Amino acid sequence: MPSSKSAANGFGSIEAIERAIDACNSDWENKDLSPAKQRSLETKLYDLYSKWTQTKIDIGGSRPAVSVVMSTYNAESFLRQAVSSILDQTFADFEFIIIDDGSTDNSVKIIKSYNDPRIRLIHQTNHGLVYSLNKAIRLARADFIARIDGDDISMPSRLERELAVITSSASLGLVGSFFTYIDESGNTSETSVSPTKHTDIMRSFYVQNPVGHGTVMFRKSAFLEAGGYRDDYGPTEDFELWRRIGQKWQLAQIPESLYLYRVSEQSISNQRKQMQHKFTAKIINEQWRKTFILKRLSIIRDGKYYKNLNSPFASQIFYRYTQDQYVIAMELFARGHFKTGVITALGTIRLNYRMSVKLWRPAIGGFFRQIGLRERKT
Repeated sequence: MPSSKSAANGFGSIEAIERAIDACNSDWENKDLSPAKQRSLETKLYDLYSKWTQTKIDIGGSRPAVSVVMSTYNAESFLRQAVSSILDQTFADFEFIIIDDGSTDNSVKIIKSYNDPRIRLIHQTNHGLVYSLNKAIRLARADFIARIDGDDISMPSRLERELAVITSSASLGLVGSFFTYIDESGNTSETSVSPTKHTDIMRSFYVQNPVGHGTVMFRKSAFLEAGGYRDDYGPTEDFELWRRIGQKWQLAQIPESLYLYRVSEQSISNQRKQMQHKFTAKIINEQWRKTFILKRLSIIRDGKYYKNLNSPFASQIFYRYTQDQYVIAMELFARGHFKTGVITALGTIRLNYRMSVKLWRPAIGGFFRQIGLRERKT
């Protein structure tokens, strides 16, 4: 029988592999690595983690149920709160992969102050968020990946609730939750809500990104099948990924606030707002060039579902849902899709008659444009 410190597969002891991983991470701290050396180190790191995982299994260990992934860069101000919020979860069967993306502050010191074997700290020279997240997820041992950012906070039951939902259906590829904004002092403000059903989430993509990046848990297989994060959509890499996952997998939102999203001067979204708006608009325009997801009577049925949902956010969800339908109807009229626009507008008005004041003018305009198009064709 192999001991708990040795492996039957000839890879060597767990301790030896961990020492090699530590040495590899130490090399990453060199800021002047050549591209060839970086690639060599990364290949070695993947290989070492694969051996470490197999060795753990061979000596009677098991894979964690969830891999929590964080990439951090100079996030010392709020990092301890973020890390603690994961380690204090009601669900404990996870590994916590933290990529230190070349921090120059006390981030690494803060992470190393935790004596928790679930933390896997990986150093690298600065490569940016997309590269770091793709790397962390490739190294993840679990079938389910949960995200968190280094300045945010996960509520204690978040992992437990999300894992229960995503494992309830084999077709679910991604689950998110509502989130509440907090400031630098931790004061809460409004909660961001959205429709929770797959079709309505996909329709929201014609309007905006309804899914908070740090709130999500997704299947690693869905992530890999979609091709991972892409670096050509600026700071909207999450929005662009969700729509690709949603093409082959179901998406869902839990109608609870399970995440605190911090708005601070240091946050990426705050620093890159203009670029975020630019790429969000690009994704929305690309959505409109695809086949439109039409809803007929289900617009009314689903609206009533949200209105009567057993959630303290029911009225807010209903309002957000009807606003989405209104924006979609207006855009359909503007793009010359009169019939589809009318169907969407009538459903929206049936849910909220006050919308009729806003919709009748574009509906009439769309009608006359439709007549004009017919006349020109004849």
